[in-house]
Amino acid sequence: MILKHAESDLHAVYALSPTWFRDWENFVCEKTSDPPGPIANHGISITKNGVSRLPKTANCRQLSEKTWNFLYETYGGGPILLIRSHSSYLNMVMNNNSLSTDNTNHVDDASSQDSTAPINPPVTPV
Repeated sequence: MILKHAESDLHAVYALSPTWFRDWENFVCEKTSDPPGPIANHGISITKNGVSRLPKTANCRQLSEKTWNFLYETYGGGPILLIRSHSSYLNMVMNNNSLSTDNTNHVDDASSQDSTAPINPPVTPV
């Protein structure tokens, strides 16, 4: 599924391990008969005080909420890494009274703000 820019502006965005995604893609494209197993996002996250976060340097796939929910309901696993929630984007728009045109990823590391901080992530084809 390709996450279109308009969709990424209005909906929650989740992170997914590129390694797990590759395993899943190989399975659905019938390059392997082995299903990928549970989602394994531990390699792209930092856990501190029992809370998993996405560091700003993480290499990850960005998924729409609909796609994340499908994969999570089908395969389970985790941790769930929310890059941006729908409500945080609406708060950013209301506070700034305009849309950001900055397409850089502003996910902070675990030592600063939480991973649900308002951002406008780059769009990654999935």
